[in-house]
Amino acid sequence: MIRIVNFASGSKGNFTLIEDGKTRLVIDCGFSKKAAESMLSSENLSISDIDFVLFTHSHKDHILGEENFEASKKYALSKTLEKGTFNVMKLNISYQFGDFKVTPIKTSHDTLTPCGFKIEHSSNYVIVYITDTGTLSQKTIKSIRNANVYIFESNHDEDMLFNSGRPHFLIDRIYGPKGHLSNILSAHYMAELIGNNTEAIYLAHLSEECNTPELALDTYYEVFNKLGVSIDGIKLDTLSQREKTIYVKN
Repeated sequence: MIRIVNFASGSKGNFTLIEDGKTRLVIDCGFSKKAAESMLSSENLSISDIDFVLFTHSHKDHILGEENFEASKKYALSKTLEKGTFNVMKLNISYQFGDFKVTPIKTSHDTLTPCGFKIEHSSNYVIVYITDTGTLSQKTIKSIRNANVYIFESNHDEDMLFNSGRPHFLIDRIYGPKGHLSNILSAHYMAELIGNNTEAIYLAHLSEECNTPELALDTYYEVFNKLGVSIDGIKLDTLSQREKTIYVKN
């Protein structure tokens, strides 16, 4: 059994657990020790129960809680973490964590060393985790096609962003190639990515000011329908900043 538990996804903090009954991986922790312990306690876990922690990039909503974990458990690309020591990973190199094989994959964001993760379980089950990217290269797309589960950024609705009243520099940053994926661009990438093995797509890192779950989902259905790509049989849902989401593969 593989369980994916997303405790929070968004600009106020990110925290995801992936486990198979033997090994517990965490991707990003943008929360204080008290907050992280509270979230884990809802799964009858504590920080000490986590075996490995993977960090995608250096923004605080992803690494605020890095000090919650022992240095030996922390893994990230170089320059991602500022405090203490950690295990340095390299892009496109696979690392074994119990029955999970994890490969950092290139993303495009306004930090020095951003990445996503392709997580392959020995049971031939593949999870892809990508948030905080303004674009994806064809090399990345090719490497993550036909996964079983996608946790994939769908940050903003374009109209809401452009009419948000935010400063122009901030809008340009978010909308740019080193910013965040819009609902439309996210859906177009996903239409290219899904395959016969795909069973679930979770839209991640939704902006609370420039998006809604309904808009993100509606845009996905509209884009898929326009492109003639079927999403029948695939679970499509959004992750929340404040509510836990659980997906279980028996």
